[in-house]
Amino acid sequence: MSRSLISFFKNLYESRYIIKGLVRQDLKARYRGSALGMLWAIVMPLGMTLIIAAVYSLLWKNDIHYFVPYLFSGLTPWTFLTVCCDMGALAYIGAEGYIKQIPVHIEIFPVRTTTVAFINNLLFGLVAYFVTLICLSPHMLTPWTLTLIPALALFYLFGLSMGMIAATAQVYIRDYAPLQSLIFQAMFYVTPILYDFNMLSEMGFSVIYRANPFFYLIQVMRDALMGQPPNPVFWGTAAVITAGVFCVAQKLFARTKDKIVFRL
Repeated sequence: MSRSLISFFKNLYESRYIIKGLVRQDLKARYRGSALGMLWAIVMPLGMTLIIAAVYSLLWKNDIHYFVPYLFSGLTPWTFLTVCCDMGALAYIGAEGYIKQIPVHIEIFPVRTTTVAFINNLLFGLVAYFVTLICLSPHMLTPWTLTLIPALALFYLFGLSMGMIAATAQVYIRDYAPLQSLIFQAMFYVTPILYDFNMLSEMGFSVIYRANPFFYLIQVMRDALMGQPPNPVFWGTAAVITAGVFCVAQKLFARTKDKIVFRL
């Protein structure tokens, strides 16, 4: 393990109480003054998924008992990844006051945004998912659902890595955030979230999802949520992609961490 990586985790451990306080502050601020409060984190993904599912079920004549869980199991992790990157792009810029005025380890700020997204968008989204699943298709709850635990760890690490890259890129390239949003909008439609990836295979376009790194991560989560046995190829590919992106994020951070404050 390299010195920079050891230092990264050491600094996070030393700053664990600061991270906890910032995350709690962000979650409280997000729903301050709201009647439903954090229940919105459950109501919003539930409502959006049901609306999309109703429309697509009518258009494609899909069985809603299968299609709603299928759609939910793709939208929830995708939303998490999108928010990680969007919030990550502002991690350093939004914390400019802290960075310039207080001697803190700056790696805590991408961890802060990722953790907020993990709790607010992924964990609460999964609560909404399982409520829906129990109502519509409880038979999808199988022992394989427990593979959700390592899938969550994989997603957190991938989301953190993407957030760290976005945070640094935004400091150096101020047009990065809107460009990133545009790319994610395009990737949403080429990633099998609203449709089954087998449809692309049948049309001879399997390369569209096979070359898409997001596909493997989404599919790992989807299989777990729908109680399907894990696919070793998907898991292996997702793990390699996550490890690769994390290494890139670490190297980028190691090279720029001392320069960030001068770029803000």
